[in-house]
Amino acid sequence: LFIERYDINTERKFFERHPHYGDFVNMPVFGALQTEQLTSEDSFTAKILEPIIRVYNQYNLQQDIVAVNKLYQTLYQERSTPTIIYLHCQAGCDRTGEIVAAYRMQYHGSSLAEAIIKNNAECGRRQKPTSIHGANLYSQYLKEQGVTITCQN
Repeated sequence: LFIERYDINTERKFFERHPHYGDFVNMPVFGALQTEQLTSEDSFTAKILEPIIRVYNQYNLQQDIVAVNKLYQTLYQERSTPTIIYLHCQAGCDRTGEIVAAYRMQYHGSSLAEAIIKNNAECGRRQKPTSIHGANLYSQYLKEQGVTITCQN
């Protein structure tokens, strides 16, 4: 994230100098963690980390919900000029893919698997496990909210 700080500041300053080009919105997304990713044979460490991971993942899910809703509002906001939405992370695959997968599931009815397959194809590589797990948590959230997710090929 420290590497991205320079890019974020550059983009923010550009839109401050040129507000007629649009708005700068920064919404950090970090990916979700799985206990299996952080533990080895040390079950004591796993027991300590498990509640921390649960809280972290809940925070990340809330960030995803806000980001997906903001993306939807931005896409469908009436504007007098054309709008470009530049959604990216450092590589443009993982955290970006987490939000794009969540958006596809919520607003396009894609399944989790379908969203991840599309993301991988568009990125040219597999998403990292933290971002796939984040999309999976979003999928579970949608099911809890009663959102029907069906594949649309």
